[in-house]
Amino acid sequence: MVRIPDDLPLDLAALAGRIVCSEPAAIRRELAEKLGAETFNPMDHDDPILNLKNMLPETEGFTASFDCSGIQKTFDTSIDVLGPGGTAVNVAIWPNVPIQFVPMCLTYQEKHSTGSMCYVTKDFKEVIEAIAKGLIDQESMKLLITGKVEAKDAIEGGFMQLINHKETNVKIMIAPNGLDM
Repeated sequence: MVRIPDDLPLDLAALAGRIVCSEPAAIRRELAEKLGAETFNPMDHDDPILNLKNMLPETEGFTASFDCSGIQKTFDTSIDVLGPGGTAVNVAIWPNVPIQFVPMCLTYQEKHSTGSMCYVTKDFKEVIEAIAKGLIDQESMKLLITGKVEAKDAIEGGFMQLINHKETNVKIMIAPNGLDM
């Protein structure tokens, strides 16, 4: 979840002031902390939505949220923690896990919901530009890589590891020319 200061133009949202990572996996919370985010383990709270909203001084909710799990509970939470006019972005949804949706959860406070499925050329250009400007630290980026596999092992050693072992993996680099990168 992200709380963007009211006076920050939306095109500068990458410079958001306060970022909270709600994540049950310890490795991902620890990484988020190393990268400067506040962390929150939703499994430690009876009412995680109330506790998340209480992290903000005005308790109205977050400006934006990103659901990276694609399950009913995280989808609902991503909308429920928003303040009026906030935007929920669904990043990971699985085709075999249906999500129920009640539009009133958006309509009541004029919230927005959208999805993002793939990277486009513009995304890569903006990231490279942000790195060049020093907005993204290269050493911090390296922290995201928790494993490397050769291309021949990409399915079992890469994708399946990420799907089945989220508690020990964040990003696995597939090295097309061997592991000596």
